[in-house]
Amino acid sequence: MSKSRDIADSAATINYIDTVTSNVQDQIDNIDPLPSQTGNSGKYLTTDGTDPSWDDVSGATVEEFSSSGTWTKPAGATFVRVDVYGGGGGGGGGSYNTSSQGSGGGGAGGAAFNSSFLLASDLSATESVVIGAGGAGGAGKGGGAAGNGSGGSSGGTTSFGTLLYTSGGEGGDGGDTGSGAGSGYGGSTMGLRLVGSTALTFSSGASTSTHGGPSGWGGGAGGSAALAGSYNGGGSVSGGAGGGSGGSSGNHGAGDGGCDTQENGGGGAGSPTGGTDGSVGGEREGGGGGGAGPNNSGTGPIGNGGAGGSKGGGGGGGGHSNVSGVGGGAGGAGGAGYCVVYSW
Repeated sequence: MSKSRDIADSAATINYIDTVTSNVQDQIDNIDPLPSQTGNSGKYLTTDGTDPSWDDVSGATVEEFSSSGTWTKPAGATFVRVDVYGGGGGGGGGSYNTSSQGSGGGGAGGAAFNSSFLLASDLSATESVVIGAGGAGGAGKGGGAAGNGSGGSSGGTTSFGTLLYTSGGEGGDGGDTGSGAGSGYGGSTMGLRLVGSTALTFSSGASTSTHGGPSGWGGGAGGSAALAGSYNGGGSVSGGAGGGSGGSSGNHGAGDGGCDTQENGGGGAGSPTGGTDGSVGGEREGGGGGGAGPNNSGTGPIGNGGAGGSKGGGGGGGGHSNVSGVGGGAGGAGGAGYCVVYSW
């Protein structure tokens, strides 16, 4: 009796095991097989809800704009970072006066910088990118009647769609033949993302009666032009630096353009035989001012302001002229704006 029960129990156990094994095998047989791994190194497994498949791992896409254009959202992008720089202002032109003192043109303000992280889903399939042009340098006063130089133009605004923008630097004042000096305008303000219809802003480097004020994200201010000297442009941590002022009467040298963390734009020298041109600024650097010519003698030349560097450097001011028939130096043009878009 005991032996028969043992045999019956063993048979029941075997039947149970067979049933479980069969059920497990059915589940295994119903599992969807993985796609072949051959030729799919570095890809990841994904599904459309029905079938599994391998897909590429997308790296960051970087697109740079030095001129206006259209950005197209990459397929599969989740996040987007945008950096924008406005256009730098143009330096002021130098004054002309053979019988009295005069100043060179003021250095222009550098452009501001702005940056934002955005969700790709918040962006359209394409976004318009507008690159702000650098401001034109002001003309020096021609060698006829005594007079002031012309002011430089402000740089343009750079924008990415309607979500992000940054302003250009302001132009430098024209050189002055009176008691006043052609002062450098402060760098531009920086626009943040729009909140409703209101743009939040930060201030930039302030214009002063001496060296241009520095800034963080805003542009550095241009250097002021004095009747008996010159001043340097202000630097900026992230934006464009301001341009140096032009040299004043008495064959004075010019101010240096501001810098970011590199070399600044050197100002042109003034000498009894004539002034030299200011040097062109490097990336985000202000241009140097032009040197002044000799006092009431000689034949010139008169130094022109150096152009501001790319990404919004301010142009340098033109030198003053005391040389009969030789006009003041022209202001340097501002550096153009820029936009960089990172997508991943």
